[in-house]
Amino acid sequence: MERNLTVVAGGMQKVIITSLCFLFFAAFVFGACSSDEKKEEKAASKMLEAMGQDENVEIESDDDGNFKMKFTDEKTGEEVSWDVKDGKGKIVSKGKDGKSSQEFSFGTDENLPEGWPEDFPLYNGERGGYSKGEAGNQTTYTVSIVTDDSPSRIEEWYKEKLPEEGYEITGSMSQGDAMRNIQFKSGNEEGNITIMKHRDKVSVINNLVINE
Repeated sequence: MERNLTVVAGGMQKVIITSLCFLFFAAFVFGACSSDEKKEEKAASKMLEAMGQDENVEIESDDDGNFKMKFTDEKTGEEVSWDVKDGKGKIVSKGKDGKSSQEFSFGTDENLPEGWPEDFPLYNGERGGYSKGEAGNQTTYTVSIVTDDSPSRIEEWYKEKLPEEGYEITGSMSQGDAMRNIQFKSGNEEGNITIMKHRDKVSVINNLVINE
């Protein structure tokens, strides 16, 4: 089932909202929910918890997985609304002037976001979802993959395949099997691969930024 999400924000709020959407994304990837609670609502709760937003939140939901959420960000004063219906969603953040300045799209089907480079190497596994954000001359992408393979094997694969496709590896870090990260760049493209293990599954988050 396809779920599309749009976030609108500006400046530093763009970074905050993008990070929170990553948290929403991770909750979906790892199925962070109980049998009687929807993934969307669980992920939304995690996002609100990360924002320190626990008051004055309006939430409506039904048994089909549709829900609406609305609140005013206590830190920025921006009005945030979240509407998910029939597997498709939209998040909009508006400033005090009622205007929006950045779009962030999200899906949990197996497609790649529009504009994703065809030659970018993606590890083989189950697609966990994607995101795309546009602000000014910059476009950001995220593609998630879930696999049973070990973090070390995945890291070695990317360190071999990225240079083959013309991407220079600029750095890496490791916290054992818990998390590994590889940074890269090529021309006007840059990004990182984040490899995280959660129980018996490993999530590979491919983050890419293209500067026009």
